[in-house]
Amino acid sequence: MVAQNRKAIVNGNPAVEPGYTGEEGRFTTLRSALALPLEGVNGLVGVLALYSVEQDAFSADHLRILQAISSKLALSVENAVKYQQAEDSATTDYLTGLPNARSLFIHLDKKFPAVLEPTIIWQSWCAISMASSR
Repeated sequence: MVAQNRKAIVNGNPAVEPGYTGEEGRFTTLRSALALPLEGVNGLVGVLALYSVEQDAFSADHLRILQAISSKLALSVENAVKYQQAEDSATTDYLTGLPNARSLFIHLDKKFPAVLEPTIIWQSWCAISMASSR
């Protein structure tokens, strides 16, 4: 509801949200929620939700504090998403969607740390050969 309406909810009942408990017949001990939309430069990036087991646990002051920092939170989420997209595109071929050479080297660095002697790699169960047309 918060994402659709782009309006905050103070002391909403989490139990009335469709699918909140995950399975029919299950219940929750949470009695109140404070949720507000995170609006970024390019629109809605998410919803920040806080929950409490106490009824009416949140006040207008809680909402005001979260609203004061919500733009910075939204910017942080946007930056994290952009970073992940850049990291993915740096290791994935744009046309095929397959891992590229950089992805291979990152994987090899994890499997064979730089502290190992190069001869150890060749004594291993596999050998890797790379060729470049450049």
